[in-house]
Amino acid sequence: MSDRRFDFIVDDEALRINLNRTFELIYELLLLSEAPQYPADVTAGFRKTIVIYSGSVIEALLLLTLRHHTTEKECAELEEKIGKRIYHISNTEHIAIVTKKRQKLLFSKLNLGQINTLCKKHKLISTSLYKAVDQIREMRNTQHLGGLLEIERSYTQTDIDMVFSTASTVAHIAKETYSS
Repeated sequence: MSDRRFDFIVDDEALRINLNRTFELIYELLLLSEAPQYPADVTAGFRKTIVIYSGSVIEALLLLTLRHHTTEKECAELEEKIGKRIYHISNTEHIAIVTKKRQKLLFSKLNLGQINTLCKKHKLISTSLYKAVDQIREMRNTQHLGGLLEIERSYTQTDIDMVFSTASTVAHIAKETYSS
């Protein structure tokens, strides 16, 4: 299958090719997950891998959108540091010098949770999309088996449908970003 659904990304060939390849892999995994010869645990494993790869696609497209609308400097948080006390008011209050310094932020170092939060903060996505992406982030984080405190749940077709719906919405936003 040769997919061209990310051809709207004209200024980053590596990203476009990687997204298209990942989409092809997701498609093949979906076919395997629907094949009757595999036991339920194997099918759930295919679905988990689909969630992980789809989360990566969502992450890349949200970052692309964020980079198109903002800068690293605009996304960086201000750190407040309380300095020298100037005047004592009471045991619980005083006047002090406060310095604010913008923390350095690199888009390349952000994870899905941070990207999602910044997209919401900059009003690039709705609250409902933010929540859906965060749910996918949580599902995707089960790839870290050492951090699981209970038996991992099996992924269902309903999970896949939600992930694909969310990915489709994010792809539409990214495409609209490039069209504007």
